Amino acid sequence: MTREELASKIRQHWRKWLPKKHLALKESGRLMEESNSLAMRAHQRWVELVERGYQDHEADEVVNAEYVYLEKPEDGADADRELDAELEEIRRENREMARLFAGLGDLEDED
Repeated sequence: MTREELASKIRQHWRKWLPKKHLALKESGRLMEESNSLAMRAHQRWVELVERGYQDHEADEVVNAEYVYLEKPEDGADADRELDAELEEIRRENREMARLFAGLGDLEDED
């Protein structure tokens, strides 16, 4: 996933689920700066995961959970509980994948 794709996804998430934050950043002229900064950190994490052996879609899921969908929706945003449950499930899966991949690294060292 590219930094540009991540920045766009972050802004879309803020616009839909965090409209007050999105509006405040837009009005202050910091929307692009903030989303690009977060996207840069997210992209660095994505590259790190891929280099450790994650498939692209697996790295996408981790990065989405850790950087894109991290904040809870604001009051008035739809489906708070459903989103919270989804995020918790993604985090559980990501922790399990991290444990599995950590074990695979040990196996590769034995060769």
